[in-house]
Amino acid sequence: MEQAKPREFKVLQIRDIPSLRRDRLGRWDKVILYELPSGDRYTVSIPREEFNEQRLIEAVRADIEERARWQGKTFRL
Repeated sequence: MEQAKPREFKVLQIRDIPSLRRDRLGRWDKVILYELPSGDRYTVSIPREEFNEQRLIEAVRADIEERARWQGKTFRL
C-alpha cells in the first residue's frame, strides 16, 4: 500500500556550507533540514545562488518522491 505524500513541511535549519560537489568546488550550498508532519527529518542541498522559496519547495518535493520510490522495497543479496 502506497503512503500518502505529505502536503507540508517545516524548515528547521538552514546552513551555508562549502559545496561538496566536484563541479562546484569553491562555491557555497545551502543545506536545509526539514521536518515532515510524521516527525521524520531529512536534508536537501541547493546551490546558494539558486536558493529561493520555490527552489526549496521543488527540492523537498523531489526528495520526498525519490524516497517514496525506494521505501519498502526488499532486495536479495
